[in-house]
Amino acid sequence: MLRRPMIQEIIDMKTKGYSINEIIEYYERSSAQAPSRPTIRKYYNMDVVPDDLGANLSKDKVFNVDPWKSYIIGILANNPGKCYSSSVYDVMMERFIEYRNDRARFSL
Repeated sequence: MLRRPMIQEIIDMKTKGYSINEIIEYYERSSAQAPSRPTIRKYYNMDVVPDDLGANLSKDKVFNVDPWKSYIIGILANNPGKCYSSSVYDVMMERFIEYRNDRARFSL
């Protein structure tokens, strides 16, 4: 995710009449860490810098309700140290097998 000044710079260049390709070329020539083309296009299509830059990144947490939440906490508490999400997933698939085909409700 870009920082606010760079987003504002892209929007300002748009209002000055620069095309997307011209902005991409500008960043490719001037910056060691140029934003990707899709990122430039994304912010080019905005009119103003969003107030909360991370708002679109947050998602509803499927496992933030019981019985999954308490079961995950139990797994992590009983296995201190390194515990991989794939291992937690495998244990939960064995425990909650009836949800196996319901990927929208049961996915990590």
